[in-house]
Amino acid sequence: MRRMLLCAAALALLASRPSSVRATAQSPPEQGQATATGVSRAFNPAISVNALFLGALFNGEPIGHGDAGGAAGEEHGHGEVGEGLQIQEAELQLTSFVDPYFKGDLIIGMHGEAVEIEEAYVTSQALPAGLSLRIGRTYTPFGKHNRLHTHQFPFVEPPLVHSMLLGEEGLSEFGAELSCLVPVPFFLEAIAAIYNGDNEYFASANDRDLIGLGRLGALWDLSESTTLEAGGSYATGQSSWSNAYEYLAGGDLTLKWRPLRRALYTQAEWQLEYLHGSRLPEVGADGAFGGLATHVRYRFNRTWWLGVRYEKTGLPGEEDESMTRYAAQFAWVPGEFELWRLQYSLTEPDLAGAGSFGAIYLQMTFTIGSHPAHAY
Repeated sequence: MRRMLLCAAALALLASRPSSVRATAQSPPEQGQATATGVSRAFNPAISVNALFLGALFNGEPIGHGDAGGAAGEEHGHGEVGEGLQIQEAELQLTSFVDPYFKGDLIIGMHGEAVEIEEAYVTSQALPAGLSLRIGRTYTPFGKHNRLHTHQFPFVEPPLVHSMLLGEEGLSEFGAELSCLVPVPFFLEAIAAIYNGDNEYFASANDRDLIGLGRLGALWDLSESTTLEAGGSYATGQSSWSNAYEYLAGGDLTLKWRPLRRALYTQAEWQLEYLHGSRLPEVGADGAFGGLATHVRYRFNRTWWLGVRYEKTGLPGEEDESMTRYAAQFAWVPGEFELWRLQYSLTEPDLAGAGSFGAIYLQMTFTIGSHPAHAY
């Protein structure tokens, strides 16, 4: 009897507590509400870390500007690798809404002993007419590959033509980008941007000599499982080796097949990208330089991928600037936060008598924390 009376008294006491107190005890604070510490968590940034571990074994002498080379532990740029066991790169990313008008992103990269800000920008959230404004330091939207971070590369190395024209860091600049969705029956995006010239291809002693860049990208649904994307990019600015204005141009095609009912088990991607520059920056010689990279990747199982890539530089270019590279990879992807891949690459100069360069890579990539959305 005594136990029943004690239980009834306890229930009566709980029922007599104010409803607001009971709600606080039973449920977490809503977004924007102050917590027990008195500090709102609504605008805390989402934090993620991406890291790449790499083992590399080389056969022959490295070929070409920006190609794989060096020793383990050396400092390397965006996606560049050396021989041996190493941490290829680690990235810390923070992203959060600043206010109803802007979202901010900060990405800090660590390469060997070097730590640098890879990207730091704000993106508008409330502009009319389908417009979007991005201000800060970014990998510019020149082509498809340039905007990728190292952990997003489809293959271990960056394409040869990107390394030779854009350098180890790629076309990364501080500036402003204005993009808009053109009102047509299919997806069509136009981007116009200005940047400060401070990279291996464009560099100016006068801060008023800026880089101008434009890109037009379209996407069509060929079927419920297949999409085709096409884009063109153009940039111009004062060169890093003379007082003259030079240009970069590029075109890209991407075909993706992903059956809706079996998207977790099978999909395929084909991509082609061509870059063309008025000069080759490492020599500053007269005459244009260009090259292409194309790859196919196929998912044949929930966790297994195969990929092959073909590259050709010197289109156009001098004979000693012309190279061909082949690559094949086998990847195990147990989830969206982890990737393992084994890759073999063979680079062959087209100059008679020159030796080839082979490389075997074993790479592991992982992500912890908030997982940012993948670029399409």
